[in-house]
Amino acid sequence: MAPMPGFVAILIAAALVALLLGPTPTGGDCAGVPGGNATIDCNAQCCGGNTTINCAELNACMFCIPFGADNSTGTDCAGQCFGNAVLDSCFQCCNGSTGVTCNALKDACGICNGTNSTCLGTNSFRSFRNSQGP
Repeated sequence: MAPMPGFVAILIAAALVALLLGPTPTGGDCAGVPGGNATIDCNAQCCGGNTTINCAELNACMFCIPFGADNSTGTDCAGQCFGNAVLDSCFQCCNGSTGVTCNALKDACGICNGTNSTCLGTNSFRSFRNSQGP
C-alpha cells in the first residue's frame, strides 16, 4: 500500500525541522557526526561542528551574512534597517532618522566645512586682484 500524500508531506516537514534544529541525540548532526554540533545556517549549508565551514548568520535586518562579512547589509548610513539616510557630498550622514539636513556643512561658496571666503564672486575677485597689485 502506497503512503498517503499528506503523510509524505508530514514526513518531509518533520525531516526539514530536524535538519534545521541541528544536532539530534540519535541521528547525529547535519554532517552525520553522532552527538556532533554542526548546524544548518541561513544559507542552508551544514556548518560549524567538525565541518570546515563557518556559519553565516542573520543580521538585524534579516539578511543572511557570510561569516566575517560586512554585517551592515540592509542598513543606511545611520545604521537603520531599510532606512533612507544617505551620505551627502561632504560625506556626512543625513536625512532619514539623523535629523541632519544634507549638505549642511557646505558654506555659501559650496565648499564642505568652508569659511565663505573662497567664493569667486565679484567682491572676492576684486579684493584678490587688489591685493596682488597692478
